[in-house]
Amino acid sequence: MSKPIKFVPYFNQSLNYWTVHIPPSLSKTGKRARLYFKDKEAAIRASHRLKERHKKFGVSLASLDPPRLAEASEAYNASSFLTFVRRLINTGSTAIFYFRCSHTLA
Repeated sequence: MSKPIKFVPYFNQSLNYWTVHIPPSLSKTGKRARLYFKDKEAAIRASHRLKERHKKFGVSLASLDPPRLAEASEAYNASSFLTFVRRLINTGSTAIFYFRCSHTLA
């Protein structure tokens, strides 16, 4: 079993910056990365964001760039809506509902 990933900020005295390490499995480049911060609070906030992101999405999300992440989020929301509609149809409900579509389907 692999070691748990820790995003613990530490102070780098030679650079005079707070540093957070990102392992290769979670970096966008596939190589080890570091984030640098001038103050401890910013490093802690970044560390918490990385922990939460890893806890929610794991390693698979690390390779997604922001546009693809937004696209994945939209796809998830669309699948949730489709599931709702299918359940509504399968139950034979005569409920009327309205929704606003912000994007047209291509």
